[in-house]
Amino acid sequence: FHVRGSLTPSVLNAVLDFFKTIHRDYGVRFRMIAGNHDLETKDSCPMGNAAAALNSLPFVEVVSEKTLFEDHKVALLPWRDSMDDLRADLAHVKDAIGASVASKWTAIIHAPVNGVVLGIPDHGFDGKELASYGFGLVLAGHYHNHKKIGTVANSRW
Repeated sequence: FHVRGSLTPSVLNAVLDFFKTIHRDYGVRFRMIAGNHDLETKDSCPMGNAAAALNSLPFVEVVSEKTLFEDHKVALLPWRDSMDDLRADLAHVKDAIGASVASKWTAIIHAPVNGVVLGIPDHGFDGKELASYGFGLVLAGHYHNHKKIGTVANSRW
């Protein structure tokens, strides 16, 4: 899944086995969004998304377009090549759930956050912009390992 457009059977089969084991041992059900390395195309779509192969497992749901899950108050927004398209998706989701209740929702996005990796020029969201959408929590994935930004007091923007 790390090299765009190149998913080998040895990787796919190992990932399928891993998900089966986690589900068997712990009963976990998965909802996940496509990331930029999962895609054959610039934006997420079901047919060009290698992670969609996991949909063959009945306990996995791979989301290839912005999707709201009322049951957990979570909005999933997969990779968009254009930050402006992702901004439009975030605004659409905020409008769909209602600005007055957005603070009860979590948005999970695949997007860069400025200042997370030293030496990389700003090309993503900053904290103030993410806060402007009004979600109670925004989780952003794009980097290849876990990063903490600031302290608990200021990282919830």
